[in-house]
Amino acid sequence: MPGKRHASRRVEAWDVEVGRRIRARRLECWLSQQELAQGLGVSFQQVQKYEKGSNRVSAGRLLAICNLLQVPITFFYDSAAPTQSGEARLKPSRLFDLLDNRDTLELAVAFDRLSDRNVRRELVRLVERLAATETASRQRVTAGRIRADVDN
Repeated sequence: MPGKRHASRRVEAWDVEVGRRIRARRLECWLSQQELAQGLGVSFQQVQKYEKGSNRVSAGRLLAICNLLQVPITFFYDSAAPTQSGEARLKPSRLFDLLDNRDTLELAVAFDRLSDRNVRRELVRLVERLAATETASRQRVTAGRIRADVDN
């Protein structure tokens, strides 16, 4: 209706989680947003909106995404039973946080190709030490900023 303001649709956790799973699987399939968009017949900006959860994915579009990404529709849903309202529940997974970054996926794929368990263990220890060093460094910088703010 002219003149009638539509309330902006708030982003639902469901939409964000489905988007994260789309992105994770797309990266796992080594597809760009443009390639997925072409397969769906939409713009890559639309795929970006799906992946961010800012646009809801319709049932038909989700089925097309499943076909392109070669996963069953259950890939996007929690295995838990639906709620009383009939909505499927979606449990966030840390795995999809990790796969949000292409570097993480590439590291995991390369790591998986290592056959020597000792090399794998040493690599994990090395990465953990590097991460701890970086975290400690960030904490020192933050503490220094806080002290500088207090001194001023």
